[in-house]
Amino acid sequence: MYTTQHETIHKFPVHKVILHARCAYLSRYISEILMHEDIRDESGIQMVEVHGIDHELLKAVLIYIYTDQVEIPPDKIDEVAKVGQNYGLVR
Repeated sequence: MYTTQHETIHKFPVHKVILHARCAYLSRYISEILMHEDIRDESGIQMVEVHGIDHELLKAVLIYIYTDQVEIPPDKIDEVAKVGQNYGLVR
C-alpha cells in the first residue's frame, strides 16, 4: 500500500488477511482496486494507491490495526479519531 503526496511515495507493507480481519473498510477498498488494476513495485509486490488520507494518519491507522496501540501527536487526535470512525475502527 502506498500514498502519494506531492510526488513523494510512502510505502506501507501490509497483509491482506490482517486488513480483512481487522478493517472491513480497507479490505473492501483494496479488493475493489485490485479487481481493476494490478500495480506492482520493482520486486513484484502488489501496491495500492490510497487517496484522501495523510500518510502519517494512514501509518497511525495501520499501526493500530496491527497492534491495538498507537501514539498520536496531540494536534492529530481529532483527525485520527475521525479516520478511525470512517474506517470502522472505533472500539
